[in-house]
Amino acid sequence: MLTFNYNIYIINKEKIKKGGRKMKEQFLELLKKVGNTVKEKRKCHYTTVIALKSKNFEETFEYVLSGVVSDAARGENGFGFDEIFELSNGKTLAEISTIEKLKLSPRKEALDMANRYLMKFKTEN
Repeated sequence: MLTFNYNIYIINKEKIKKGGRKMKEQFLELLKKVGNTVKEKRKCHYTTVIALKSKNFEETFEYVLSGVVSDAARGENGFGFDEIFELSNGKTLAEISTIEKLKLSPRKEALDMANRYLMKFKTEN
């Protein structure tokens, strides 16, 4: 299994433009490295973890989206690794609509889990 960590910190529009070019180059390089590797060995995961801490609790909420590194960069609706993150349906994140992406977003799922926890905590205390 391939493992790579990539964190994106957005500072301003100019850095996003510069970072976007650099990211694309890095992901194209990754595609060259995996070459003709079989799909079973190109597994990847997009993980989001959100931590909440107060004087009353300390909790983490994790959501994982699994996929594979695609054979080639595909799609126009994305940024970062979206063009090479292939879902189980054979499409990359950049090939699906924004609405579809929101339905399976690890960020959204982890935030929803944290929100449910906070709502439950609020009603119980």
